[in-house]
Amino acid sequence: MTELLYFDNPLIFDFTATVLDVIPQEEKLSHVVLDKTYFYPTGGGQAHDIGRIDGQAVVDVRKINGSVIHVVKGNITTGNVHAQVDKNRRLRNMQAHSGQHLLSAAFLHVLEAETVAVKMSPDAASTVDISLGELTTDQIEAVETVANQVIMENRSVKSYFLAPNDPKLDVLRRAVKFDKVDGDVRIVEIDDWDMSACAGTHVPSTGMLGLLKILKVENYKGGSRVHFLVGIAALEQFRHVQQVASDVSNLLSASTNDVVNLVQKLQAERQILSKQVAEFQAVLLQNEKVELLDTAVAVEHIRLVKAEFDNKPNDALKTLGHLLGGESETVGVFVNRQGANVGVVVCASADSGVHAGNLLKAILADFDGRGGGGEPYAQGICKGLSDTATLLASIDPKVRETLIE
Repeated sequence: MTELLYFDNPLIFDFTATVLDVIPQEEKLSHVVLDKTYFYPTGGGQAHDIGRIDGQAVVDVRKINGSVIHVVKGNITTGNVHAQVDKNRRLRNMQAHSGQHLLSAAFLHVLEAETVAVKMSPDAASTVDISLGELTTDQIEAVETVANQVIMENRSVKSYFLAPNDPKLDVLRRAVKFDKVDGDVRIVEIDDWDMSACAGTHVPSTGMLGLLKILKVENYKGGSRVHFLVGIAALEQFRHVQQVASDVSNLLSASTNDVVNLVQKLQAERQILSKQVAEFQAVLLQNEKVELLDTAVAVEHIRLVKAEFDNKPNDALKTLGHLLGGESETVGVFVNRQGANVGVVVCASADSGVHAGNLLKAILADFDGRGGGGEPYAQGICKGLSDTATLLASIDPKVRETLIE
């Protein structure tokens, strides 16, 4: 059994311990068991600690049958060792976990909304799933404001154990799941604010959280999923947002207060320009269609148009194909070089007697190509094809074969 010291002293990061067992694993890993530890193992929604034991990296920590397994990169010898818990990750875990308790209680106090699931992260936003959906901005801001007031009041956060029959367990924010709890129940209490059963590490007072920020809220399974950051992570997010806002305002030569209005103006102008570009492209494609028809050759009763392009946009090819397909007794085959691959597009007018999908398959069959489509339009690709001349030369006989069929 490993003595778990992180419960009573979560702010201790350096310690000495005695190695009880070392079990070599694959990929140069070792499972190390100590007589005592400040390393927190994954559990209760909280991520494990990382750090070092005698200079070797601790990459994972698990609790199995009362023993804490330290997954170490490298080999550890038996005897006394010096261990270091990664302080930054531990603080982030503590802040995320205490912040979750505080925020869940805030939703209960302000909106009578219960927490149904949580996920804490030291590296990204944490989430709280609550029972109330369709939250308004005013509701979200009210909860966030109250949560930060509790932080500024620097209320004490204490932990202790209660017997399974203690009447205090009846007033917890969430009922204890005794099917998952063996023996006494550990309680984490934020003074005059929240009492919850919890086996995680927590800050000693709410002031250590610094700031809690709700990032976004989305409807989720009839309730709401609330994404939030707290403490160090919230400060980093604010720095990032501030830098982005500063960069954007510099690019637009406007103050941050004017950025939103200016972006809205630019979006409106972009929509107008996009519409104009689309109109110009339509005219250009019509003209291109006419030019292509001038190059058509007769195959039986139809006009066959063949063209080769380099990296022509797929949308433009599709539009051009449909335009040609609207002509009488016309079939078009486009070869479009795209890096090491070659795209093939086939279009056919309704009165041509050619099924575009069947013609495409016939063309691709000799070049290990793949694709498909319907009667008026089909597209495919030949990977690693460099000899487009041979492909183009094969089209005329394939059209005749298709017509005969």
